[in-house]
Amino acid sequence: MALRSCLRRWRLGPSRRFFFGLVALFLLCEATWGEATAPRLVVVLPEAICPRGSSVFLGEYASLEGEQELVDRASLAPLSLSGGKLTRGQVVAALQDQGLAGIPVRLQMPTSVTLGQEDPLEGRIRRAAHWPWRVAARPDRPVDPATPLPPGLRSGMRSVSLNVATSEEPARFVRVVLRWYQPQVVAKSPLRKGETIRREDVFLRLGIQDTYRLLAHSFQQVEGKVLRIPVKAGVPVAMEVLVRDEVVHAGNQVVLSSVVGSVAVEAKGRALEQGAVGDTIRVRNLDTRQIVSGVVIGPGRVEILQKEDGGV
Repeated sequence: MALRSCLRRWRLGPSRRFFFGLVALFLLCEATWGEATAPRLVVVLPEAICPRGSSVFLGEYASLEGEQELVDRASLAPLSLSGGKLTRGQVVAALQDQGLAGIPVRLQMPTSVTLGQEDPLEGRIRRAAHWPWRVAARPDRPVDPATPLPPGLRSGMRSVSLNVATSEEPARFVRVVLRWYQPQVVAKSPLRKGETIRREDVFLRLGIQDTYRLLAHSFQQVEGKVLRIPVKAGVPVAMEVLVRDEVVHAGNQVVLSSVVGSVAVEAKGRALEQGAVGDTIRVRNLDTRQIVSGVVIGPGRVEILQKEDGGV
């Protein structure tokens, strides 16, 4: 109606009205088409990357923007690298493997991305921390990749200081900012204490490990496990919030072991507490009826530490 009134106001003849009507309709359709095909995910790759190995995740080296769910899925798109280059076809196939076929995606990358060797400093830090995924290391000034690493290096550190002292500068340090990439299991919705985690309760994404807490990185680590404390939606699931696998339960008969000098001694006992491997629990020696403390070393086995009420 608005278009018709405008055409009448301009006092155009029937033929011109028809022509301008077609133009307006074309522009309207063009705008609608542009909105319908607007990218829901943008993937940007540089001209060259230096991967940590021949099998990596897209999110370790690409910049991803768009709808968060799509970004999370695309971040874990697997890339198999060989031949010294990464092609657009490989990236598209990896996105399809993540169930993103048919999603409007803008892929900004050259015809092929050149593959180099892993950054020496990043590789040394990753291996020293026994980290299987990428560690991005950004020193605040150029540094020799062979510079000694600080003791106590561990995953989750946000930065480290490298000692680059020389005879002229005996106390000179370079700060290196670290980003620890890792697949993470994340809660889709709030999870309650005591709740058993199901596959549909969580999802996987590639995130940044910025804590010393050990985070779950696969569905197998959390599926069927019980939560010790609540977990908020969107928060990675830490291994410490899961009820551990108890291999000894209160009332179970167990084997008590102890080493006296060079002699190993075993006896029958009964657990008074439950425990996982590494836990210290109380047990009763069934021969002497005495209560002793020991460390759970396996299913039904406890290594004696000390007695609690006398006796051997």
